Amino acid sequence: MLQKGFTMVELMIVVAIIGILAGWGYPQYLEHTAAAKIIEAHGALESYRSSMEKYFMDNRTYVSAGTTCGVVAGDSSTTNFTVTCVGAAETYTATATAKNNVGLPAIAFQINQTGAKSTSVSNAVTCATGWAKKRSGAC
Repeated sequence: MLQKGFTMVELMIVVAIIGILAGWGYPQYLEHTAAAKIIEAHGALESYRSSMEKYFMDNRTYVSAGTTCGVVAGDSSTTNFTVTCVGAAETYTATATAKNNVGLPAIAFQINQTGAKSTSVSNAVTCATGWAKKRSGAC
C-alpha cells in the first residue's frame, strides 16, 4: 500500500532549517530597524542645527533668554528621539536622546555650533568624533 505525505523526520528537518534561518535573520532585522531609527536622529539634529544657524544669523545669539536656545528643540523631536538644547550667546549643544521602549540602548547624539558630533551610550562617550550608525554606539 502506497502512503502519501511527509514523514516526521522530514518535517523535523524543515522546522530545524526554519529555526536556523530565523535565528540568523531576527538579529539582522533588529540591527536594520535600529539603524533606521538612528538615521532619524541624525536628520533631526542636522535640521535643528540648520534652524539654530538661521536664528543666529537673524539675532546674533543662539539663545532667547538665559540658557534657553532660540529655536524650540521639542519641535525637532521625532517618534523615537527627544531633542533638547542648552546654549549660551555664542555656543549651544543639541542632544537627541532615544526615548524609552524604542528598541535602542540609552543612546544620545550631540552636535554643537561648530558642527562637532559625538555619540554616547549609557552616558559613556563611545564615539567622540562623529555619530554612531549602529545600536552598539560604535563609530
